[in-house]
Amino acid sequence: MTTGFRVPIIGGGKPEELAFRRLTVNNDSVTVDFEDGSHASGNMVIGADGSYSKISGFLVGPEAAKGEGLGLTMINQGAGGYSPEQAHILRSHHPIVHLPIHPTQSMSTLLAALDIPDQHDTTDWKFQNYAAWWGPPFAADLKDPAARLKHVKDKMSHFPEPFRTGWLPLSDDVVLPVYPGQQRSPTVAWDNYGGKMTLAGDAAHSMLPRRGLAVSGKQSLEDVVTAHEAEMRPRGAREVAFGFKALAVGQAPDIGMFPDIPALRKWITQSKEAMSAEMGGSISGVKESDHQVPMRDGHKIVCRTYHPESPPSGGSPLCVIYHGGGWCIGGLENEELLCRLLTSKLGMTCVNVDYRLAPEHKFPAGVHDSYDATKWAAENASTLGADPSKGFVIGGTSAGGNMTAVVANLWRDAGDKPALTGCHLMIPALCYGAYIPEKYRAEYKSFEQNKDAPILSEKACGLFTDNYIPKMEDRKDPLYSPLLVPAGQKGLPPAYFQICGMDPLRDEALIYERILREDEGIKTKVDMYPGLPHGYWSIAPKLKVSEKFVEDSVKGVEWLLQQK
Repeated sequence: MTTGFRVPIIGGGKPEELAFRRLTVNNDSVTVDFEDGSHASGNMVIGADGSYSKISGFLVGPEAAKGEGLGLTMINQGAGGYSPEQAHILRSHHPIVHLPIHPTQSMSTLLAALDIPDQHDTTDWKFQNYAAWWGPPFAADLKDPAARLKHVKDKMSHFPEPFRTGWLPLSDDVVLPVYPGQQRSPTVAWDNYGGKMTLAGDAAHSMLPRRGLAVSGKQSLEDVVTAHEAEMRPRGAREVAFGFKALAVGQAPDIGMFPDIPALRKWITQSKEAMSAEMGGSISGVKESDHQVPMRDGHKIVCRTYHPESPPSGGSPLCVIYHGGGWCIGGLENEELLCRLLTSKLGMTCVNVDYRLAPEHKFPAGVHDSYDATKWAAENASTLGADPSKGFVIGGTSAGGNMTAVVANLWRDAGDKPALTGCHLMIPALCYGAYIPEKYRAEYKSFEQNKDAPILSEKACGLFTDNYIPKMEDRKDPLYSPLLVPAGQKGLPPAYFQICGMDPLRDEALIYERILREDEGIKTKVDMYPGLPHGYWSIAPKLKVSEKFVEDSVKGVEWLLQQK
């Protein structure tokens, strides 16, 4: 029996591989020829050559064998030659395998014992070091082996033992293999050549199977292989589909674990820039300009505008966007992808507001800036090339969704013109939990249910709130909790909501939507993302569920334009 077609030789230096070149199926055997001129024969071949399987391409064709990119970069290194003290440290926490995710480095690592031939003599102990991370630097950015090794060692210096000992002692001449992560679903059937050939493990469906099949002496090899494939393909497809969703959760850090706002700002900037590069990059047909816009106190903030190079013949609708980030982090990069897409696909003129952040500028500075920027956009619409009579939409994510609701109420109460025609509320914060009205208390469960959720946990909510609006009595102010506005929500424009199921803010958004729709007769549209945490699409931009969120955002704004 022959298994696999890439045979890594474990050592401290550059890994060597026996690369599969040709496969020949005979009546009673299979022969594999390798690129170094050697070959191997057996009565069957199991392709267990990983997620970039060459044998999979042989069986199902190169197109069907292609995986789906994850926006993930991975390094997988077999290592030996550790000192006895180091080798025992590597097995000190668990004798076989460890798999942690660092809360601030956006990186996971795995340390596994591959071969322990003698429990007492560490000379020939072999280990596996694995690291994976979202966003930059990508595999293509790490072509220089020395830079690659330095990047991983720098990241691993932040990890505790035993992971530091797994990576930091690697010599400077080690060449770490790096590749982009991918997953593939086994939906295409293949010819197993009478039971002589099949796929297993990552080569079959990019995930380890959880169950095995018993082999009866009365069954032929072809029957066993065919039964394995019939069971594995639909199961593998289900697991891969679940795995894509789980990746959005499993790789996501808890914002509450960051030590301070500056560290958090650096991380969110990198994440948003990576998301824009992965999901949009440079979008044709869009012009961008930065404007210094005066606020009520004389301070100037930047508003970046996005204009269609070929405006719609009937006029360009106006959209003002407020980024998320808990009123403390983020900037123009947060919403540049959405603004570019709305301009490119819907012909809108978008205004991206870089409002002032806490703790340097506490409540209500951010919401005052957002309102003032919206006034500036409306007053200068014609100069910007926009026609609000074709649509005037405001929107934002998380804290930006909060300020969307606040600005909508301020705009209505002041009788500002032109009237708003739509609100886009993405995972919005709408009422401080302690002040949720009694009549909605029974419906308000998500903050407790999701207090330990990835990305936005209870601790993360506290970090943001304490820095933005430290006085408890201020948190019932309608400029912070728009659900509590004394005048109610009557007269607001149609609203489009995007709500995540694993989000502490889920239920306040659902309550607010129901008030608009049932109590005030306002048109609403809701897209739910069950089982997914707050802001997941920024952390894992290449997943299909992330692409769906971004696509829904554009479709939702298009729906708002149709309601005016």
